[in-house]
Amino acid sequence: MLKSTGALVVALFTLLPLQGQAQKQDCATAFDAVAKAGQLDNAEALVSNDCVVMYTENWLQGAGKKNDAVCGPAWKALEASGATASVRSLVIQDCAVVHMTGWKAMSQPQGAAAGQCSIGQLMTAQQKVQEQQTNLCKKVGKGSVDAEVAKKVQACFDTHVTPAVAKSPGLKQFVDECVVKKNAWAADSMCNKKNQWAVSSCETKTFKAKKAALMKELTKNIGGFCAPADAFATCMTEATR
Repeated sequence: MLKSTGALVVALFTLLPLQGQAQKQDCATAFDAVAKAGQLDNAEALVSNDCVVMYTENWLQGAGKKNDAVCGPAWKALEASGATASVRSLVIQDCAVVHMTGWKAMSQPQGAAAGQCSIGQLMTAQQKVQEQQTNLCKKVGKGSVDAEVAKKVQACFDTHVTPAVAKSPGLKQFVDECVVKKNAWAADSMCNKKNQWAVSSCETKTFKAKKAALMKELTKNIGGFCAPADAFATCMTEATR
């Protein structure tokens, strides 16, 4: 699920629509195993429907919800594929990827341990960028953003975002296709609803097509994204004053 507002958040950090917990060591491995087994849809069905089997199997404490029409087939498919243990690892550790994918929503973001990057921290940076773009576009209306302001925002993007995604081939391609090539930060594009819709549509289509690979990269490299996200948000605040 993507919430498009343009550039950094549009390109990368909008892959994080929900809060989650700091990444545990084997969460990426577990997610990769589920993806390789072709069981992401069934894992999503199990988690998003809060299926009672997760509680009877002692993965979680509580009661869960009974939905035999959805939960039964999903559980059987996971067992048949051998992916049950990997899904269990994702659930019992409350892995960030479970929230990134939108399988599970949390009422409150959970913080990371000292020195770690949390989904809550990325969400805070995302919200700051969204607010700055919204405020800027309110001032501009349907017109173009001042060329100097757009130039500064682009510089913020190039300085903080580009290096962060360069280490992840899939995410870099995602950013290149849906932000760079579509000139998301251009003066005549940043507040143009038609152009921003094109960016959002590209993100949605690309993410759906490459969800497993993108989530694997993001999960594996999450520790390197908080600092760039914070820096971009701060830089954009200064650029749009």
